[in-house]
Amino acid sequence: MNIDFKNGFKFVARNETWFVGDVTLDSDCTEWHDSMVIEKGWGFFQGLTYETYNGYNGELPREDQESCSFEEFDIYYNGKPIDEFTTYAELKAIIREYKIDNILK
Repeated sequence: MNIDFKNGFKFVARNETWFVGDVTLDSDCTEWHDSMVIEKGWGFFQGLTYETYNGYNGELPREDQESCSFEEFDIYYNGKPIDEFTTYAELKAIIREYKIDNILK
């Protein structure tokens, strides 16, 4: 089972290093292994930033897209926080349990 980080997941910028608030994961670029810690993943994210660049005269925050490590975000699955040291295998088990619980309701 591969995890679809676009389905049921929420990424919130931590420490507002580049992005602020909620962001959208455009693409997960990680080659996952079951023993990998989730925060070691990376992908392309889209959201608001207060960062600017020479020649930019528009309003802030502005939309931007940037490649980032998952460690830059607090990650939630269906509203529940995912610990940064959760492994990919552990996260698959959390998702599986959530799906089973919803079937049994």
